[in-house]
Amino acid sequence: MSDVIKQLKNTMPNLKNVSYRLDNAGCYHSGPTIICAGQIGAEHGLKIKRLDFSDPHGGNRACDRKVATIILHLQLYLNTGNDIETPAQMCEAML
Repeated sequence: MSDVIKQLKNTMPNLKNVSYRLDNAGCYHSGPTIICAGQIGAEHGLKIKRLDFSDPHGGNRACDRKVATIILHLQLYLNTGNDIETPAQMCEAML
């Protein structure tokens, strides 16, 4: 977390706040992250505004995980101003 914040701060010197999304909440391995987040942010002159937890792979099969990745690619493609109206456009978005 510290290294990521350092890199972000170097790239965006005016950065004041950071939010994190963590995907291992189901395993309860995030305790040290919760405890240290504020201190790590303060060391770099930032405030950790949010720590969001999810467990996207919990109980899902491999196909479900792959579909989630494809949906993300489609959303990113749409967010960059492209349309998905044909199979060719969908294929381009997925790739």
